[in-house]
Amino acid sequence: DPNIYKTLLWQLYLITDVIETRYYSQDAGIRRKHLILHDIALLPPSSLYTCNATEHYLTPLWPLDYHSFKGHIYTHYLGWLYGGQIIAKRSKMPSQHLHFENGKSKIQYIRNSVLINISQEDIKEAQLAFQYTIDIYKELYELHSTG
Repeated sequence: DPNIYKTLLWQLYLITDVIETRYYSQDAGIRRKHLILHDIALLPPSSLYTCNATEHYLTPLWPLDYHSFKGHIYTHYLGWLYGGQIIAKRSKMPSQHLHFENGKSKIQYIRNSVLINISQEDIKEAQLAFQYTIDIYKELYELHSTG
């Protein structure tokens, strides 16, 4: 359903906006928020809805210290670099945000430049990011099944 997919993309945009505003990557090929907006623009016009689960995620995300974003980058960006590639190949929806030029070098960049010196706090943040993402998908599923 293009409307549900568009709503998902909007949630991803809001999350990447915080991450890419608060944690600036030196590698422009990593940044996704402009590509997510591009994908949204290719979908049929409809209103954008921010999920409650996304709002719950954004609240603790904005005040994080620069060094506290490792877990969120791990969860989202490596997720797109790995599983996102399979989705991009099979999806009939706009998925430019899942296409990385030279993906292997982007993975190495994240591993060697971002995910160095992982702490217990970073692991906790990754677990939180993953749980918030699951909550967003659950809410989108509920919207779709009742919608």
